[in-house]
Parts: sequence; structure tokens; C-alpha cells
Amino acid sequence: RRISILASVLLAAACAALGIDPELDVAPPPPRIAADTQLRLATGTWVSPEGTRVRFAIVVPRMNPGDQIPLVLSLHGLASNSDSVPPYYGQGLVESLIGPALQPLGALILAPDAPKNNWTDPVAERAVIALVKEMIQRYPIDTMRTLVTGFGAGGMGTWFLAHRHPRLFRAAVPLTSFPLIRPA
Repeated sequence: RRISILASVLLAAACAALGIDPELDVAPPPPRIAADTQLRLATGTWVSPEGTRVRFAIVVPRMNPGDQIPLVLSLHGLASNSDSVPPYYGQGLVESLIGPALQPLGALILAPDAPKNNWTDPVAERAVIALVKEMIQRYPIDTMRTLVTGFGAGGMGTWFLAHRHPRLFRAAVPLTSFPLIRPA
């Protein structure tokens, strides 16, 4: 029940932040097909221009020629393994909360693993921003509808990335977190 309420709040906040009326602007979701989620969720590894390896999960919505889709960057919380993150750690958050909550947006959802288990680390920041820009080049992303969201430490990363990259992220929905101020 709590996840359902949190998912509804997340969807409402994302729609408000992106200027979308879910009743008017978004087509109704397609009928549920048991294998549908499996076909649209994929994982991969990407290497940044600096050589940083980033594992990620991605949900690609159905698209028609000429579509412009929103992009959601989903940031996972802190992993308990010190400086490392279990493979595809962000996928769980997408499957349990972000994906179900934001499915009506028809967005490409990108869930990278933090390279150093810290979204504010300069190496992680550069790698994740480069990955987002790569996805914008590869997919028909509407750059006026980009959202960064995260849970716990991912919420702090949301505050951080939205503040540092306001032209890249048009909206931010940090969950269970507080703004993280980092000296320049």
C-alpha cells in the first residue's frame, strides 16, 4: 500500500514538474501483456569517454516514427558494499517503484549504477552526464521533458545533478532525501 501511494505521489510530482496533465497529454498505457515488461527492460554496460565503465538498466517505451519521448534518469540509493555497487543495482528501483509510477509518461527510463556508490563523486557525475547525453543522441528524446529522480542517496544525487546541470534536467523529484551542499 505504501509503495502504491508513493508511486502515485511520484507520478503526480513528475507530471507537475514536466508540465504534463496525465489525463490529457499522455496516451493511455497499452494493455498489459505478461512478457511486455521483460521485452522493454534491458541492461547493459557503457564506457564513458574517460574510460569509466557504467552498468545500467533501461526501459524503452513503444515509439512511433516522429515521436519525441521524455527521459527519466533514476538514481539508486546507497549500496551497503562500501565503494562498489552490485551489478545493475538501479534495476530494482526501476522495477519496484520508478517504472510502475512513471509508465503513463511513456518515458525512456535510464537507471545507471553509480561508478563509486556516490552520485556526487566527480568521476560518477561526468560518467552519468555523458551517458545521459549519449541516450539523448541515440533516442528521440524531447529535451524539454527530462527528469532526474532518486531514492535516499539517489535523492541527494538528484538534488546535486539538478543543481549542477539545470539545462539538462528540466525537472527533479528527489525522494526521501535532503539537499546535499558540496563546496566548490
